[in-house]
Amino acid sequence: MTSLVLLIISAIALLSGFKIDTTNHQFLLDDQPFRYLAGEIHYFRIPATKWEDRLKRVRSMGLNAITVPVPWNLHQIEYESIPDFTGNLDLFKFIQMAQDNGLYTLIRLGPYIADEFIAEVSQWWNYLLPKLTPLMRKNGGPILMAQIEHYYGSTGICDQDYLLQLANLAKKYLGNDVVLYSVDMPMMPFLQCGRVPGILPTIEMSPNSDTSAANGWFQQQQALAAGGPRVGSQFLLGVYKLWGTSVNDPFTEDVIMKTLQGDTATILLAIRNFINNIPGWPNRPTSVLANIPRNIYSDVEMKPTDTLIDFVVSISTKCWLTESLPLTAEDMNQGYGFLYYQTNITSCGRLNISKYADDAYVYLNGNFVVHTTLDLASIQSDNVEPVLVAGSSTIVTLLR
Repeated sequence: MTSLVLLIISAIALLSGFKIDTTNHQFLLDDQPFRYLAGEIHYFRIPATKWEDRLKRVRSMGLNAITVPVPWNLHQIEYESIPDFTGNLDLFKFIQMAQDNGLYTLIRLGPYIADEFIAEVSQWWNYLLPKLTPLMRKNGGPILMAQIEHYYGSTGICDQDYLLQLANLAKKYLGNDVVLYSVDMPMMPFLQCGRVPGILPTIEMSPNSDTSAANGWFQQQQALAAGGPRVGSQFLLGVYKLWGTSVNDPFTEDVIMKTLQGDTATILLAIRNFINNIPGWPNRPTSVLANIPRNIYSDVEMKPTDTLIDFVVSISTKCWLTESLPLTAEDMNQGYGFLYYQTNITSCGRLNISKYADDAYVYLNGNFVVHTTLDLASIQSDNVEPVLVAGSSTIVTLLR
């Protein structure tokens, strides 16, 4: 038994971990120069029974790592509840499965992960990070480094104390030697706003046939990288779309549909071929898995039934909460969705909605009045005052 314990300790000691060589502008994995080519997988959007299949498809392209975002809102739906890491949310099982398939992990800790969560994260991370510690590379696991926030520089908030608090909390559990990184658009104001010293800035990239554009993006990143390597952490085929605007990205349809179906799209095969021709790339592509068989069903006709408000009103008032003051989502342990408030008014005046987030839809006598959105750039000015029509009326507010 003693020999076995010593053997295990010696094996782990050989794993010096993952670090940045600022002299040669490169990563070091166990003290050896290292590059990663990663794809991103959202385990929480895939049934756990399909994880193995998806990971094998990623590995078949010749990639040697995956980026994994952690959705706080799914793991902890109710505020202060015990986070759920079971079934399709078993993050740790997924990371281990990735390692078993020859893939390292870049963990996106959030808490932002491209959704507007602005709340205390200490309780969440105090639960999450200790469970990730054994999975760090220096401890024999596949996690190479951890991302702090996501496009935080784009918010315009630039709260350096907040970012420093996140970095210190991550180091408390993952170690002072953990490699932390940020991701922002490749423009200096965003990069400066989204990082603090000790966090490697990385950039978002998009398809561009002009290599000088990419070089320009990396020049911005390198100005703040403090000797770190060039890293593009996000490669977007299209730009974000606002609800109701047109979508015109000519090369995304094939990728999206094939990805949703679990198929290996043509563009992924092209990437596989490119990786296979990288001189000296150690992770050669493996055999491509056959596409998943499926059945053909007839079209499903969607018919309008009712408006959201009419549906809510049709629910028995016995199920409604009657309060002198509106309850918040936190009061009702609601992590997301819509909250419906209704009251009767008997005089003229102004509606003052204080401290709401994210959106408010106001109706008067069944007629839409105003839709307001929380402005992250002016959080301190969050009062909404749409003018109300005189008379004995019913006012309805939907908050999301």
